[in-house]
Amino acid sequence: MQIITRMQAAKEGLNKYCTGKPCRYGHLSQRYVLNGTCVQCALESANKHRNEFTSALRAAQESA
Repeated sequence: MQIITRMQAAKEGLNKYCTGKPCRYGHLSQRYVLNGTCVQCALESANKHRNEFTSALRAAQESA
């Protein structure tokens, strides 16, 4: 991974960039230019919400 700043990545039209520094949760992965979020954190958050939604949906279907 090439280490560049968020500003440089935005100027180059990239979606993601790498700072070379870990996020607050210790992930050393790329970040999104749009909001600066760590890609790994975003993936884990999406999986968590998907699992919660799926569980709630199954519970609602079973009770119906």
